[in-house]
Amino acid sequence: VGPVTVHDWKPGGWGRISYDKGYVYSSNSGSMSVSKDYLTPVELRRCLESYGFGSKTGIELAHESSGSVSFNGNIEIDWLTVSFGQGGITATAMQQIQALTIIANDGVMVKPHIIKKIVDNKTGEVVETSIVKTGQVASKESTRYMRNLMWQVVNESWSGGKIYKIDGFDVIGKTGTAQIAENGKYVKGKYTYSFAGMMPKDDPEILIYAAISKPSLSSSTSLSPAVKEVLRNVAKYRHMYMEVTENTTVSRYSLTSYINEETSRVSEELKSVGMKVIVIGDGEEIVNQYPKKGSTIVTGDKVFLVTNGSEVKLENMVGWSRSDVTTYLNLIDVPVTFNGYGYVTEQSIEAGTVIDGSEITIELANKYDL
Repeated sequence: VGPVTVHDWKPGGWGRISYDKGYVYSSNSGSMSVSKDYLTPVELRRCLESYGFGSKTGIELAHESSGSVSFNGNIEIDWLTVSFGQGGITATAMQQIQALTIIANDGVMVKPHIIKKIVDNKTGEVVETSIVKTGQVASKESTRYMRNLMWQVVNESWSGGKIYKIDGFDVIGKTGTAQIAENGKYVKGKYTYSFAGMMPKDDPEILIYAAISKPSLSSSTSLSPAVKEVLRNVAKYRHMYMEVTENTTVSRYSLTSYINEETSRVSEELKSVGMKVIVIGDGEEIVNQYPKKGSTIVTGDKVFLVTNGSEVKLENMVGWSRSDVTTYLNLIDVPVTFNGYGYVTEQSIEAGTVIDGSEITIELANKYDL
């Protein structure tokens, strides 16, 4: 482009390839060629602005940035590099999510919210958050075509995005690798890696945008395990793909009341359907439980059974989430101090110790060393 040479991430490129493969391969040359041959700078700007870039989404969070669409149409390199995310464009994670709704909703953009409803605690009046949609900003045909390309990114054996594939889930998405600019120059060897995805493919319910800057490990080692863990957990919570996980069958189970029931019988019954049973105390009869009667849980969930026994020994909580620890310690009335965020790596009182009311300190850390 004039005096400037823009390279693909792969030295020498791939030879002659289709635009479809250029998309899957994350080819800078492919993106620039589309812009150069099929879009004017004015048309490209109009597209980006209609997709929400350069404007705040209006989500209920303080200090939201509007990002920018600021390329100069008279300088070819400025607007051509925008096609793959460099040059005259900056964007926020919320704008990325909002733009993904266009692909998920057959060309209609949906405004993101974090608040479902507001309840007046004096009057009880409920104000529901309205769903705000744009008109048709892209055609159904184009967005469905994009979903097919995103399927190739995650599911084709020759794609670098296959590290995000989850067996039994029809996850689709697009990887991103961005150079980091500091003091007007790109920093050599340091990148921001990202993944924008959705599931299920043909009628998406879940969108995800994840990014990590300057990870100490490779992009795949750093980001994909965390993304896949989030998607599995969300699917489990929403009862999606219930028949398949990578290693086992997932089933839903509605809890009944186990109060006054025999501890050993209930414990074996729950274990037989794949639940992780935490028995609190050495009693033969159940006096409390969590989750409560009527709750729907799935294979692998924890069920806490409080017995009428007087001696309670502390569980090994390493690997537990903060939420599970909080539930457990509330049930046994043990005060706790948490250090950090994530999952349990250490507990100040050894597992198997008889509870005497002493405070316990729990160390938490990220599940993945990012």
